[in-house]
Amino acid sequence: MLAFAISLERAVITHNREDFKRLHRQYQRSKKHHYGIITCTRNPSDTALVACIDAVVMKEKTTFATLEDRLLLVYKGSAGE
Repeated sequence: MLAFAISLERAVITHNREDFKRLHRQYQRSKKHHYGIITCTRNPSDTALVACIDAVVMKEKTTFATLEDRLLLVYKGSAGE
């Protein structure tokens, strides 16, 4: 999935937090690049999940254009839910 996202120059949003944290560390060690990874805890509301992602992106003062090689962690309640 990460390799496919890289081929499209896209970031990945995933609930598979542990595997993608590990992949991010592997990419850092090997000096390989990706276009951003956002890992999320499960949230039963898609609207609430989007709000949490937006809150973390705003807090980090980043945009999807500046996610390259970054790992953002989004937890349920990140937007004050």
